Amino acid sequence: MKKILLLLLCVVLYSCSDSNPTAEIEELCKKADELVENEEYELAIVEYTKAIELNSDSAIIAYIGRGDAYDRLEKRKEALSDLNTAIKLDPKNARAYKNKADVYANIKEYSSAIDEYTKAIELDNEYNHAIYWRGVCYYNLEKYDLALEDYSQSIKLDPNADNYVRRGNTYWKLVKNKEAIDDYNTAIELDDELAWAYNGRGNIYFGLENYTLAIDDYTSVIKLDPEYLHAYTNRSSAYLKLEKYKEALEDCNRSLEIDSSYVIGYLRRSSVYQSMENYDKALEDLNKVLDLEPDNTTGYMDRGNIYWALEDNQAAIDDYTRVIKLDPEYSSGWAYRNRGIMKDLLRQSPCSDYKKACDLGS
Repeated sequence: MKKILLLLLCVVLYSCSDSNPTAEIEELCKKADELVENEEYELAIVEYTKAIELNSDSAIIAYIGRGDAYDRLEKRKEALSDLNTAIKLDPKNARAYKNKADVYANIKEYSSAIDEYTKAIELDNEYNHAIYWRGVCYYNLEKYDLALEDYSQSIKLDPNADNYVRRGNTYWKLVKNKEAIDDYNTAIELDDELAWAYNGRGNIYFGLENYTLAIDDYTSVIKLDPEYLHAYTNRSSAYLKLEKYKEALEDCNRSLEIDSSYVIGYLRRSSVYQSMENYDKALEDLNKVLDLEPDNTTGYMDRGNIYWALEDNQAAIDDYTRVIKLDPEYSSGWAYRNRGIMKDLLRQSPCSDYKKACDLGS
């Protein structure tokens, strides 16, 4: 009898010690994933860490999840460390490469992001998140042909409205207006409340000088999203082209009511005031631009043009010189050209500026 009891005791003790760390890791990660969905990243990290402490060599999903949580908290160093560990443990884990790429994309290291997205895609050629975001990185690097390829592949895998807008934006950059409009139209058919689809199509119409249709689309954006700042300044530009100064000013004012630090709002309103020959007001707005962004080349260029109109030639020269220091090739050399004209008027030597302007194509 004693032997039987001893045997039963051994079985019970063995059963208690024979825990399943993999199941525990999965359970902890499931709990952590739910915390991430609820944006409770610090608490998620605690649960992922518990999983890693159970068995660091088999907790790949915990390293990936914790890396994502760190990334969302903008702790990029910790995020990359966890994701590198996950890749070391499992070099064929596409999600680990994708998450690592996301970290690089979030800090605008687009080339590094592209390398990691490519590794993920090589492991899974239908990994749509990686394909889509690699396209975004190519777009941000102005590699529009490559972006177009990725967006087209992403559309094949998931023909949703956002994908069509992204590709439409890329066609716009490539000056393929028909294709861009087709994509924006498709996006709107799929989701008629997608504000940035109307904004993109409005930009095409604006470029085609169809300002009435552009205004219609920007108005649609504002109805859908009353705080969409670019829609106000874009519509202001269209009104300005139609010499509807009152409406143009109202849109700029509205954008600045929403965000008083919105630089584009001040630049656009300055343009309206310049068209109305209200140079004092235009200068006020440009001075505000340069207070907010001391290296804003457009601000200096526009202010130089106003000084030119006011026949303050030396002040104009000073602003054109600032433009040249910030961006020697600004607008294909127009700063050199304008500075040369000012120097000519002041009987200074303009030849080198004219030559440089010609070399740059202005």
